Amino acid sequence: MAAILILAGLLIFLLGWLWLIWRAFMFKPFWGLAVVLPPLAVIFLLLHWRRAVLPLMALFVGVGVLVAGSYQLATEQPEKWQKIMAWHWFSGGKEQALEHDGQVQGTIFGQRFLADSVELDKNVVYLRENSADGFAAQIKITLLSVPNLQQQNGLFVDVLPDDQQPVPQIEILWYDYQRGQRLIKQIKADYTLHIALNSQPPNKLVGNFYLALAKSQHTQVSGVLEVNSDKLRYQGTQVDLSYDHAQTIDYLLHNYSRSLLEVDNLHFKRTSKLDMFSVPLSVQGQLLIANKSFPVQFTLTKDQRWQVVDSNLAAIAQQLAARDSIQVEQAEEFSLAHLLANFNGYLNQEMQVKTINRHNFTGYFQGLNAEGGLIFKRSMHKGGEVTFQLQPDEIEEIMWMSEQ
Repeated sequence: MAAILILAGLLIFLLGWLWLIWRAFMFKPFWGLAVVLPPLAVIFLLLHWRRAVLPLMALFVGVGVLVAGSYQLATEQPEKWQKIMAWHWFSGGKEQALEHDGQVQGTIFGQRFLADSVELDKNVVYLRENSADGFAAQIKITLLSVPNLQQQNGLFVDVLPDDQQPVPQIEILWYDYQRGQRLIKQIKADYTLHIALNSQPPNKLVGNFYLALAKSQHTQVSGVLEVNSDKLRYQGTQVDLSYDHAQTIDYLLHNYSRSLLEVDNLHFKRTSKLDMFSVPLSVQGQLLIANKSFPVQFTLTKDQRWQVVDSNLAAIAQQLAARDSIQVEQAEEFSLAHLLANFNGYLNQEMQVKTINRHNFTGYFQGLNAEGGLIFKRSMHKGGEVTFQLQPDEIEEIMWMSEQ
């Protein structure tokens, strides 16, 4: 419809212009030649407006129809409108195909869709159009769980229309030009989805994407998808610590704590909100070390990059050193006689036992029976548990598997 209006507007305008030239020629040949040039045409309109009023009305009608068609094209097909405004009048289909080669694109409910940006936020994948008119479409895919990208070495999802088990939920947001309103549709079944994204250092996921709904929905989107696995920014292979983002701060504090405390198995969880415009920046959180939680505080500043200027990690290091010392002392004084005399303090503790028959096993101490025998519980590889008892004289060596 937009193309018809544009062509009709141009035709009416051209006929009105020719009509004006013909009326000028009928008056005087000089004016017929003069009105070909816009400045002289204005003079003719001012001096002889009675002769030019009807052609002028035709020109105004043509311009009005042309503007109406242009507005409709700009709202319904902004890409074509931008090409026209950029004088790409005759770009062929081959050129257009090369322009978006491999990019995720297709149709959603019969309307063209081109993914300009892709984002992975925990277990949600967003594919969005960029549009200045506010009519941009979006595809939102909510996965069943947060993917373990390191263990799986990527993100891989396959769904078929007849799958019965729980599947990811699809939500599509688009603008329906026929109804003149934005619409949202949620799809929980009867669709095909294929995501095969391989991890690429430092934090890229790259691979194929395909989504298709039932034929009656007129929705099919596919292409090569590239997305960041996190919100960190990199300079080469190193994290850019100048980037103002919460994940940058979390990354810095996690690695700073691990390096200062010399503990590899450490997890940092931030508990305070961040005001990136407040420098120095105060951050509170929790450090989880060997199933023990320690409150931690940091003060950061930024010159060209974020850096830690103060923390309470020294106090935490002292607590860890004291705890390790106590555990070493307890392990050194532990013996079978000590266990028998203080068995209530070691209930459900893991023990490594060597019998006089040279059998070795690891189990959890459950206490003493009525005869003074030691009771142990052990988990089986194929599921289930087994409980067995040993008399003290059957044990050659016993070791308490204290926390290290």
